[in-house]
Amino acid sequence: MASLRIKLGANIRKLRTERRYSQEQLAGLAGMNAKYLSEVERGERNLSVELLVALAKVLEVPPAEMLAEDQHPSREDVIAKIVRLLQSMPLDLLVFVYRNLLLVKY
Repeated sequence: MASLRIKLGANIRKLRTERRYSQEQLAGLAGMNAKYLSEVERGERNLSVELLVALAKVLEVPPAEMLAEDQHPSREDVIAKIVRLLQSMPLDLLVFVYRNLLLVKY
C-alpha cells in the first residue's frame, strides 16, 4: 500500500505544481489542511475518497487519473516532444500543421 500512497502523492504534487498552486492554495480550495496535503504528497498519509475527489475537482482531472502511472508528462516534456516532431517534418507538412493550429480554439 505504501507504493500506492507514494504514487498518488507524487501525482498530486506534479499536478499541483503544473497548475502553479502552492500547497496552501490547493489545500484551501479542496477543503483540507496544508500540512495534511504535504504529508499526502510525501506518501506518509492516506487520503479519503472524499478528499481525493475534492482534489481531482480542483485539479480538473478524473480521480482515477491521479492514481495512474506516468499519466502526467510535464509541460516541458510535451513541448520538447512536439518540437522534435516538428523539426523532422517537411516544410509543406509544417505549413499544414501551422494553419490548422491557428483554427484551434483553446
